[in-house]
Amino acid sequence: MVSIREQLRYRNLGSLGLDEVVSAAGLIEDTQAWVESNLRESLKVYNQIKGKGMGLESCLALINTTLRMIEEDEGFNFFLQLFGLVRYPLDKKSLEKKKLVDIFPKIDKLGMPKFPWATESGFWLFDKETELRLCNPGTHQIDQDDFLGNIKLLEQIDEVVIQNLLNPKYNERKNHIFKLFLNYLIAHHINVKPVVETIDLKTKKIIGHEDSSKLQTKKGEIDLNNHIIDLFRTIYFETRQEIRRQQLIPEEDIITNPVWDLLLDRANSLRRSLQGIKHEFPGIINKLQVEQKHYLFQEIRNFLILNKLNETIIPARSDIEKFSGGKGLIKRISETMGMPQAKVDYTPWVVKVLEKESGKKFEELESSLSDKINKSLKGSGEKPENASIDSKVLE
Repeated sequence: MVSIREQLRYRNLGSLGLDEVVSAAGLIEDTQAWVESNLRESLKVYNQIKGKGMGLESCLALINTTLRMIEEDEGFNFFLQLFGLVRYPLDKKSLEKKKLVDIFPKIDKLGMPKFPWATESGFWLFDKETELRLCNPGTHQIDQDDFLGNIKLLEQIDEVVIQNLLNPKYNERKNHIFKLFLNYLIAHHINVKPVVETIDLKTKKIIGHEDSSKLQTKKGEIDLNNHIIDLFRTIYFETRQEIRRQQLIPEEDIITNPVWDLLLDRANSLRRSLQGIKHEFPGIINKLQVEQKHYLFQEIRNFLILNKLNETIIPARSDIEKFSGGKGLIKRISETMGMPQAKVDYTPWVVKVLEKESGKKFEELESSLSDKINKSLKGSGEKPENASIDSKVLE
């Protein structure tokens, strides 16, 4: 029999039935229990022994294990969705990137949880005089006679479509077409005629322009107005179908059911628990990411020395896996920070350690190793464009 956790793994909120909503709320509650008991207790122990210097590594390992257990729990997945911390579609790879150590610094700014769809639709409309008054700052007295009604134009799914099209990260070209459509409508209603510029695509220089509503294509002349509207309609309905396929919002017959509020309540309760942890152990939480790197890099160095490998450079994944414990080390690197960033950050860290041990200048060692770092990353297909040396690991 498949467990409820398996049933709800990598599920979008919008795909849940009402019974599953209740189960999802229970999973968030379970995640909170892990935070309140296991995580809090392991942090307490760490706090007690940090001044003694004994057992810190094993205690940090326990904290890391607890963090992974929380991050892998389905309740944490729903928490991420309710606070807008994950992008759709959901999969193991996208969720693995979300770490509690990254969320703790901004936990106080998360605000209240909300669904990735509109819970209320429509636009309140007042008479013109009232609308212009409301445009001014301050509090305004409004009479019932001033209110014309709630104007409902679109369904909840259309709200999601519009939010996606407004976001260039969703699809840059669709965002461009959507903005073109909006600008075209605005221009039309303020009596501004479009100007069509001819641009050399190689030099990007303007080589001509004309005031025309007609465009010349390989297939003949087309109307500018019809072309813009046709493009908009095409991308709009494509996006709408995509949202339907991904089940980003619930079915219309259950979307307003009050049982959904259970999820908001549980997610907010988990947020308060995480806030409490952060405020109770501010020093540990603030240094947790750095200390995770420190102990990971120490483990990497010990592994390299034990297997008689160059301790200043993380070798290829295949070379690490040849040795006993290599696959486990690869997994811990991936879970903590990822191999590409580890390769960038590890060498300056170990250089600092060697500097302290040997008394040599950091600059001298760094210069001799810079080529090796680049060779280690070059052609591996792993170096991200934004990979950078984190100065915190050098402290």
